[in-house]
Amino acid sequence: MRRDCLSAEFAEPAESKSDPAGPEAFLQAALPFENIRIAPGKAEQETAEESAFAPADRLKETGFLFDLEPYAKPKEPLFFRADFEVKTPGRYIVGMGADFFTVVRIDGKIVLDCSAGNMAYPPKVVNHQAALELSAGRHMLDIRFIRGLATAQLCVCIFPASVLRDAVSTADFGRTVGKVNPLLHNSNTAPAIHNRSIRKNDEELRKMNFQMSRTHDWALWTCGERIIDTHFIFPLMKLDPKDPTNYYFDATDEAIRVCQKEAGMKIFYRLGTSIEHTEGRHFNTVVPDDFEKYAEVLAGIVRHYTQGWANGFHYDIRYWEIWNEADIGAKMWCGDFDSFVTFFVTVLKRLKSEFPELKIGGPAFVALNLPRIRKLLDACRKAGVRPDFISWHSYTVDPDSLVAQASAGRAALDDAGFKDTEICINEWHYLENWEGVHQNVTVESFRAAQKKVHGIDSGAFNTAVLSGWQYTPLDTAFYYGASWGGNWGYVTIDQQLDKNFYSMCLMGDMIRDYTELCPVENQGSIHLMAAKSADGKSAALLVSDFRGLGASDSLEISVRGLDSAKVESVVKLDENADNEPASAQWDGKKLQLRKDAAGSAVFLVRFSLN
Repeated sequence: MRRDCLSAEFAEPAESKSDPAGPEAFLQAALPFENIRIAPGKAEQETAEESAFAPADRLKETGFLFDLEPYAKPKEPLFFRADFEVKTPGRYIVGMGADFFTVVRIDGKIVLDCSAGNMAYPPKVVNHQAALELSAGRHMLDIRFIRGLATAQLCVCIFPASVLRDAVSTADFGRTVGKVNPLLHNSNTAPAIHNRSIRKNDEELRKMNFQMSRTHDWALWTCGERIIDTHFIFPLMKLDPKDPTNYYFDATDEAIRVCQKEAGMKIFYRLGTSIEHTEGRHFNTVVPDDFEKYAEVLAGIVRHYTQGWANGFHYDIRYWEIWNEADIGAKMWCGDFDSFVTFFVTVLKRLKSEFPELKIGGPAFVALNLPRIRKLLDACRKAGVRPDFISWHSYTVDPDSLVAQASAGRAALDDAGFKDTEICINEWHYLENWEGVHQNVTVESFRAAQKKVHGIDSGAFNTAVLSGWQYTPLDTAFYYGASWGGNWGYVTIDQQLDKNFYSMCLMGDMIRDYTELCPVENQGSIHLMAAKSADGKSAALLVSDFRGLGASDSLEISVRGLDSAKVESVVKLDENADNEPASAQWDGKKLQLRKDAAGSAVFLVRFSLN
């Protein structure tokens, strides 16, 4: 799992410059900036005096996307200042996105503090938003900005909150656009076998209805058990990989049995090792001495679970992934990327030669790194072998950019001639920044981070992303819910089920009960998924209002194709409600859902078509 890299490091700036800074409705209604000026700063500076500013003559602007490359220096703050005029007093939205560190002030008051980082790229004005009341007259915008590694981009605009209220999303149940894809609803989560005599979470896992569990990092939260990772199953590489007595399968056998039989999830097996957060030295992520012998060991593991070898099983484990995040550095691969490419191709050829019916791929890139994906595919082509899937990861706060990665990844593979190779995002999670999670962990930062990763913004982000992916070419996806507790779990620090759990239950219901996908048009902060049952007797609309600052009291959705339908039930997930019954106003064409306050909320509305 990614820990210490900036989003911009993996982008291709030439391909991202054409992206708009945000929804057209926001940009068209935004207040124009005047007298834009720039001031260089030093690390300890929080603001700059007016006398330090100079006109931004070399600034390039495209629709509220500002390229600060001529001014920004690595690790040093740059101050961006502009004036704007409000003619109509009222509620406004400040929208901002940037390469990395930013603090936004209006008239000297902080309205957005992203000093710990921005986890979305390319930046858009929907990455971070705040609502505020503005009086008529002139105001001043101040931004403290620190650039990313590859680019120095800033998006910022201020627009009336009414724009969000006026943007109406639409669901059309009169048409279908394909089938609901249940394989987008998977996780890294599984029951932990080391403490099952004390606590079991099988029932809760079944409620979320994940289809598969990816085995990466299982060993990290299954304390003291030798499971999954190659060095646990085959600890002595000097031994013969063709001799079944040299393998230790018992604990992994039990972990896989429990996951499949007790929690109801199939297996997506990651071959290799879990991430290693040691300091200085690494022990499990060292480059194997003999790639071909290591490939033989992996073949033994696959054979044990799919062909019954070594007193094994004939499980329906279709997906086998070679390694994880070798491009993150020594905590996952102690060699360079070229050595990993050779390793990947060696293992892929060996496994496909014996198991052509299985889907074998990888390599779980730390991000959608198109240059490295192309390099890996070129090596596969030259070796005469094709991966069955390519996988990568993403941790962000921007549901739209995460959804868009599916089409970008598909296009890259198609252009490279790998049209039959599936695409898979098999670690993803809501993350505002690493502060309090894996960086600068203090009591205060930890508590703040826990509220974010377990809160309603995270829950609404989850359903927004999963809904959006249904309308993309993405084949499979795995939410990085890992251990039951902790940063990536489903309970808060006081062991209460969190908003992530309840959001996954809503999506689990959607993929279980509805098979026919219907088209939607999303506007503003609303993300929809519309579907009907296979027998045509019922339908459902999943409404995710992610950080809906413009709608403080109700949401309005335009609905087509359900003129005579009746609302069967409504449940709501928000700051105070955990999938609890709610009401809706419905006239056959317009659906209104009541919110208790501005901010994130999710609704699941079921319709009876009889």
